[in-house]
Amino acid sequence: MSKGTILPLLAVAVLTAAAGRYTMGPARRFQPEPVADAHVIGFSNGLVIDTRRGEPTLPAALRITETDGEAQYWLVQFEGPFNRQWFRRLERLGLEPFGYLPHYAVLCRMTLDQREQVAALPFVVWTGLFQPAYKLEPGLADLADAGGELRLVAQLMPGAPVSAVTDAVVGLGGRVDLVTETPVGTTVELTLAGGDIPSLTRMPELLWLQAWSEGGFLNKNTQWVTQTGWRSSAPPDTSLQARNVWRQGIRGRGIILSTTDSGLNTGHDQFRDPTLPVTPPGIWPDHRKVVAFKLYQGANAGEQPYHGSHVNGTVAGCDSVTGGTSFHDGMAKDARLYFVNVSNSWGGFVLGTNLWPLWDTTYLGRGLPDSLRPITQHSGSWGWGNRDGTYLIQDASTDAYNWVYKDFLNLLAAANSGSGARTIANPGLAKNVLTIGATQNGTSANAIASFSSRGPTQDGRTKPNIVAPGVDLWSARNTGTNTYSQMSGTSMATPAANGTIALMRQYLRDGYYPTGTPEPADRREYISAALLRAMAMVSG
Repeated sequence: MSKGTILPLLAVAVLTAAAGRYTMGPARRFQPEPVADAHVIGFSNGLVIDTRRGEPTLPAALRITETDGEAQYWLVQFEGPFNRQWFRRLERLGLEPFGYLPHYAVLCRMTLDQREQVAALPFVVWTGLFQPAYKLEPGLADLADAGGELRLVAQLMPGAPVSAVTDAVVGLGGRVDLVTETPVGTTVELTLAGGDIPSLTRMPELLWLQAWSEGGFLNKNTQWVTQTGWRSSAPPDTSLQARNVWRQGIRGRGIILSTTDSGLNTGHDQFRDPTLPVTPPGIWPDHRKVVAFKLYQGANAGEQPYHGSHVNGTVAGCDSVTGGTSFHDGMAKDARLYFVNVSNSWGGFVLGTNLWPLWDTTYLGRGLPDSLRPITQHSGSWGWGNRDGTYLIQDASTDAYNWVYKDFLNLLAAANSGSGARTIANPGLAKNVLTIGATQNGTSANAIASFSSRGPTQDGRTKPNIVAPGVDLWSARNTGTNTYSQMSGTSMATPAANGTIALMRQYLRDGYYPTGTPEPADRREYISAALLRAMAMVSG
C-alpha cells in the first residue's frame, strides 16, 4: 500500500485525537499535483508508453491500425489528476470512459471522428489505440512462439458479448473450458494453440489474456508474505529465512489475542492441550492455546460452518505441541486465544446494533487473572452489509469504545462485495479501527483480490486501511483433530493481519526496538492502538 493511501487516514486519526485542543480552519478543496512522470502510461505486463514520443515499437502480429467508421478501444491520457468535469465532457460526446492506467489514462470505445474530438479537448494530452500487445501477460508471447496447446484465461471488455470470444476460440480450433460471469466482469477459460494467441488478442472484445494456473495458495504462504513481503517465487515450507520475524524468535509468546466468530474446535491439533482437555464454554488460564471460550448472549457452543475454527487457526493455531506436522500454523503461532462465540445453533450471528457490550466482553477478559487482562487486540471477520459507505451506530459505538480504551486494537474485515466503490461493511467504517482488505496469496500477493470490498467511506475517508492475503488460505476445520480446509475472503485476511500485528506488539513489548535485539531497558508495557495502527499502515 502506498503512503499516499495511508496518509489521509492518519490525518483523520490525528484530527480526531486532537479534537478539543485545536480549532479546525475553513475547509479547502485539495487538488493534487501531477506526478513527475505524468507523461508515462504503464501496463501490468511491463510495457510503457512515453506519450511525448507516441506508441512504442510493437510486434506486427500484436499491433492493429485505425479503422475508419468502426468503433475501437482507445487510450485517453489527461494532463493530470482526474477532474469530474473532464469526464462529463467525454460523456457529452457519447463516450463511456472506464478503467484506469497510470498515469491519468482511461479507456474509451470510440470512432475516428470521436477520437479527433477528444484529442482536441484542452485537458487531453494524448490518445492511442489499445494495442493487442498491451493485453498479454508477461511471457505469454514467448509461449505462443514455442507452439503447442496452452490453457489460457481471457478477461472480456465490459459489456462485450461472450459469444464473440467463444465462437472465435472454436473457430480457431480451440476449446472453451469454462465461462464465468460475475458483476465485476466475465472470464473465459480456454485451450488454444499458442500460434493463435495473436489472433485472439486482436479481438476488440478482449481486455486481457493470461496463462491458466492451478490454485493452491496456503497459510504457509501467508506466513512468509506477511513477514517478508512479496516474492516472485515461494520459499520452502520449512524455510525460516523467508519468515524473518519468526527467525528472530518473535512468534507471539506471552500475548493473548481475541476473536469473535462462529465457533471453535478446541479438539483440533491446532488448539488442543494434551495436558488440559476442555469442553466449551469455559475459562482456562493455563491452557496452552485457548484461555477462554465464551458465549455471547444468544450464542451456542456448536459450530455449523467452518468459519470460526478456520479464523482462529489463522490467527494463532499451532499443531507442533500435539505432534502435528502440517504447515498451516497461524501467524502468531505461540500466542493464545480468547474466543467469544457470537453465533447461534444454525450459524446466524446474534450481535446487536450497539457493539459496546461486545467490545466490553472481549477487552475486559472477565474471569481471567488480572495478570492476563485486558485483552488488547481483537479481530472480527463479520459485519453488516454495505450501506453505501454510511457511518452507522455499529461504527459509532465501536469508535466510542476504542476512544475510551486507547490500548484496544480492533481489526475488522472489509467485506467481500467486490470492486465497486463504497462497499465496506459496518463496523469496518469506524475511524479508530484497522479495516482489512484482501490480496491474493503467495507469489500473487502483490494483487488485490477481486472480491475485496473497496472504499472510500461516504464521508471521503480511505478504506480499507491495510490488506493481507485472503485467497485460498488453509486452516483448521470445525470437525476432526487434524483436518484442514481452504477458504477465501477478507474473513481470512483479517485474522492473518491480527496474528501478524501481534508480532509487532511483541517486538515493542519485549524491547526489540530500537536495537533489533531484546533489551530489558527498552521494554514497553503499554502500547497504544494508535501506535500499532500507524506501524501497520506504514509497513506496507
